[in-house]
Parts: sequence; structure tokens; C-alpha cells
Amino acid sequence: MIKTILVDDHELIRSGIEALFAASADIDLIASFASLDEALPTLASCDILVVDAMLGETDAIVQLLGDSEPWITPDKIVVVTGQGDGQYIFGIDQMNVAGLVSKASDPSQLVDAVKSAAEKKAYRCPEIERILESNGDQDSPLLVALSELSQRERQIVDRSAAGQRPTDIAEDLGLSVKTINTYRYRAYQKLGCKNDVELARMFVEAGVISGSV
Repeated sequence: MIKTILVDDHELIRSGIEALFAASADIDLIASFASLDEALPTLASCDILVVDAMLGETDAIVQLLGDSEPWITPDKIVVVTGQGDGQYIFGIDQMNVAGLVSKASDPSQLVDAVKSAAEKKAYRCPEIERILESNGDQDSPLLVALSELSQRERQIVDRSAAGQRPTDIAEDLGLSVKTINTYRYRAYQKLGCKNDVELARMFVEAGVISGSV
């Protein structure tokens, strides 16, 4: 059976998914949590993690995959989302998560997504596929803004989005921390973000996985 962990902060939805998995002969729901912080220490024990894309104000995908050492590999993640924004869906898709299912989908599609993920096959429900297709020809504002950064600013922004600290970036590029912070401030002004958390989320939403680092 597929050892699965569920994380969703909406009790009604979580209970519904728990019942759905309980009725499946292939899925063993070994744990269910309302927050990602509770779930993180248990992730090594599961085959597949089913997680709501947004847990309150927390972007679950950024928290799981945004660090230089991710908590879990994307091929073990099935994302459930109520978001219909094309750029946001596109960004999650570009993170190469195993499954992406809309909350508006038939419940059976979530079961199919978990089974496909366990077989190392990507799964996108029909609703998500339609969103991705309609978004395919749109240019991301972030990609446009990134193209206007200087080479040094882009190097620093890419590293910041990947979770590197200013001290690490300074050592990597052979610059002082003060210089790194100056470039970061200028770049963040151009991109319209205030901090590394906002930057990481912008990268996820635009599907920017890694730039010229």
C-alpha cells in the first residue's frame, strides 16, 4: 500500500480526504495534519505527501522546496489547490511536483494522482490541464523584470531565491556582505518585493526554478 501523509488546514476538507483514502484499497493514510510544521518531522516515513498549496498564509510549496535542502523531493508531492490563477498554477507545475489536483475536481482524481505519483508518473487533473494550457502563452511579469536586472543583481537574486544567506552569497561571489546587501536592495526594488520570502514565492508562481547561478 502507498504510505501517505495528508496536510490541510481546513477540517472539513481534511476529513473528506481522510474518508476518501480510507475507502481506497491502495492508500494507507499513516498521518493527517492541519499544519506543515507538525508534518515536517514525519515526512521521511511516507511514500507520498498530499498537501494543500496554501496553508493559511503559508505557501506550502515554498516551505517544502524553497530551501537549499528541501524537506521532501517534488516527485513525492501531490498538491491540492483551490487557486485558479494561471501564473500560480504554472509556477507549481514547474516545480515538478508529482501531482496537481484542483479542489473542484472529482474526488477520484486525487486517488488517481496518489497512485500515479507512487508509480513515478506525473498527474495533472483536467481542470489544472485547462488552466496550464490557457496560461501557456502569457508572459510572466517577473520574467520581464528579471531580464532588466544587471548580471550581478541576477546572480544574487537567484541565490537568494534558492535559500542562500547573504554571507554565503558573499563567499560564493567573492564580495563583501555589505555589497551583496546593496545589490539585493536594488534588485528587490526593481522586482517589487520586500524580502527573501516574497522573492521565493514570486519565483514559484512564475515557474522560475533556477537562473544563471
